[in-house]
Amino acid sequence: MIVNLADPNRRGRTVGLYYLTRSLSITPAALIGGFLWKIDPVIPFFVACCIGLIGTILFAITVDRRYAA
Repeated sequence: MIVNLADPNRRGRTVGLYYLTRSLSITPAALIGGFLWKIDPVIPFFVACCIGLIGTILFAITVDRRYAA
């Protein structure tokens, strides 16, 4: 899906940037989740739900309808 949305001349860079961003965000997520779990085991799930909702809203706002289907 990412490859199809990227400009043909920049596909490699786009996919690379996507996976770099993904890796950099996943790496500290487990550590942060562990700290939140020590406070209250429900908090990591609440935070993950909020992040997922924000991502869904951003997707709905920014992605052109022809690519959403």
